[in-house]
Amino acid sequence: PNTLKALMRAWIRALEYCQTHHDEMVQATVRVTGRPEEEVRAYLDNARFNLNTDPMKSAVVRAWDYLYGMGILDESAKEINILDHINVQLYKEALDECQAKYGEGNPFFYETLQAQFTRNNK
Repeated sequence: PNTLKALMRAWIRALEYCQTHHDEMVQATVRVTGRPEEEVRAYLDNARFNLNTDPMKSAVVRAWDYLYGMGILDESAKEINILDHINVQLYKEALDECQAKYGEGNPFFYETLQAQFTRNNK
């Protein structure tokens, strides 16, 4: 759990950095991918491109139900309670720890992530 939570803290911090250093992220992506800057900007600036660290429990449950309803999962899936396999607590702890340590530097970012967590993990 400690390693996983440390990884989640790193992801949260990386997301904040990406959002506050957009041009640097674009240039790094250009270097790594070799794609033209205009193409990278068009992709990264697209509203559908959304880096997200949230576990989004409600979306996972909804997707599980869709998969079962469409017949993609076999009958044995009916016996699986997907909620037994989703743990959002470690992410919440990582988010709270990041907010406590770094939140003063970018309160809007952390308030946004907290609201997103509340909305997506009921």
